[in-house]
Amino acid sequence: MVHTGQFADAGAASVSEPVDTLAVGHRLRHFRVQRGMTQEALARAASLTAKFVSQIENGRVNPSIAVLARLVNNGLRTTFS
Repeated sequence: MVHTGQFADAGAASVSEPVDTLAVGHRLRHFRVQRGMTQEALARAASLTAKFVSQIENGRVNPSIAVLARLVNNGLRTTFS
């Protein structure tokens, strides 16, 4: 992988590389289920709708970093690495 431009960083993905929304969703579901949470409970904790959480988990939408931060910090109370 070649990194160019101002956002290039050792080991970081290039800005132009696509995000694997399905992988993000699967990871979110894994953490949610591991904590015994429903989509409704996670959505409520992050001030989102359960439908939106479902869409994220199924790779239908590409959530912003801010939304992921709300899900992780407020809902799952963990880090997303």
